[in-house]
Amino acid sequence: MTLEELRAQQPELVRQIEASAAQTAVQTERARLQGIDEVATLFDTELVAEAKFGANACDAKELTYRAAQKAAKAGTNFLAAVKKDAKASGAEDVPAAAAPEDGKVGNEDAYAAGAADAKAFFGRKEAK
Repeated sequence: MTLEELRAQQPELVRQIEASAAQTAVQTERARLQGIDEVATLFDTELVAEAKFGANACDAKELTYRAAQKAAKAGTNFLAAVKKDAKASGAEDVPAAAAPEDGKVGNEDAYAAGAADAKAFFGRKEAK
């Protein structure tokens, strides 16, 4: 039996099947769009628009996967650019600072003075 024959013989049944299929399609599309909206703030608007309405529309899971691929590519490109910039800057050729002659590396004197001040302050008894 063909679709046209079924339409001619059972028009009400065909109408019910078509209405049910349309309702299912609408519910499925709403759920797809809602899923995308729930994660949309994590991704750029161009990627979200493509997932919702583009030629390669997809669901939230696929959107997340596409965004991860895009981020991985961007990260790889970023690291390559940083390495290139570091090499071009000549930073590798800058020597380390020499150690101080007195052997002190930081602000040990300032730390010791601060510790003594704190001890003196907290060691005092408050006047009543």
